[in-house]
Amino acid sequence: MENVIIIRSTKRTSVGIQVLPDGSIKVTVPFFFPKWYVKYILKEKESWIRSAQEHMLTRKAKTKDTGEYLYLGKS
Repeated sequence: MENVIIIRSTKRTSVGIQVLPDGSIKVTVPFFFPKWYVKYILKEKESWIRSAQEHMLTRKAKTKDTGEYLYLGKS
């Protein structure tokens, strides 16, 4: 997977995966988690991540350049 940002936190006790509006992935993990386990989790959740990325990109395509959303296809 490309565009993955891994953030290690001393306060985090579980793994958090976020798909950002630009389609990149932000993974927040506990500080002590090994990198191989993060890769394993990303591989396990790959189908969910791909569907969330598609959802975010289609949502981004529906917005106008002004940041307004279309309501029933009208501005």
